[in-house]
Amino acid sequence: MPGVSNGVLHIVARREATNELRLLRPEWKSQGLFARKYGRFEFRAKMPQGKGYWPALWLMPEHSPYGGWPACGEIDVMENRGNYPAVVQGTIHYAGTSGEHLQSMGRFTFGQNDGVTHFHTYLLEWTTNSISWSVDGSLYKTQTKLVHRETHPIRRLLINPFISS
Repeated sequence: MPGVSNGVLHIVARREATNELRLLRPEWKSQGLFARKYGRFEFRAKMPQGKGYWPALWLMPEHSPYGGWPACGEIDVMENRGNYPAVVQGTIHYAGTSGEHLQSMGRFTFGQNDGVTHFHTYLLEWTTNSISWSVDGSLYKTQTKLVHRETHPIRRLLINPFISS
C-alpha cells in the first residue's frame, strides 16, 4: 500500500499469486481527477534498479476519439528499463497513417556513479508547438514537429512501476 513518510510518497509493488505471467503493475491514475492539455509536468523521484523493472511516468488521453493505443497517443515524461539504471528516456508514441506504431524519443545518460536509484527531478514542458524533456535542469530533447489533430486529447497522468519476473 502506498504511503507518505518524511514527505516522500512510497509506491510499493507486491507480487500476487493470481497472475500466471507473474507481472506486477501497480498504476496510479489521475483519470477523472486531473487533466491538462499543455503544461509543466515535473516530479522528483528515485526508481528501483534491476532486471524486470520498468518504471515510468506517462501521459495518456482522458478520452480519445482516435481509438486505442497507439492512435490515441502517449507522452512518456520519464521511462527507465531497470537493467539500465544510468539511462532514462522521454518519448512521444503515436500511429502512422496505416495505424502502425511510430515514436520520437530522446535519451538522457547520467554521469558516472549516478542513475535512477538516486533522487532526480524529471520535467516535461508541453506547449502548443513543442515538447521538451529535462533531468535536473539539463534539457536533453525538444520535439517541435508535433502531430496535430483537430481535437488534441487532454492527458491523464499515470505512474507505472511495472515489474516482471
